[in-house]
Amino acid sequence: MSGARGCVVIFGAVIVLAGIGGLAVGPATAPGFPAIPALILGCLIVVTAIAEPVYGKLTARPPLSGAWRPTGEKFVDPATGKPVEVWFEPKTGERRYVDISEGADKR
Repeated sequence: MSGARGCVVIFGAVIVLAGIGGLAVGPATAPGFPAIPALILGCLIVVTAIAEPVYGKLTARPPLSGAWRPTGEKFVDPATGKPVEVWFEPKTGERRYVDISEGADKR
């Protein structure tokens, strides 16, 4: 898990714990604290940060399984400065970005 994603998970976990604490303490001792919304929001943050697929990640070689095919799109990735070719899986609509620079693994 990346540093930013890990921080988001920790942030969500803190909100979840605050919600649990608010429920445990009860509304009489913590008036005005929205325990249930905090619990729901924290859970959503944690689940989203963990389950969110990572798109746009460069791979070193074209996909070998399925019906993957190149789209003909080629460009220089602004984040890495490497030339990239776009591959497309028609059944799912998924796109992959393949590093086509010299020295990239082309197995």
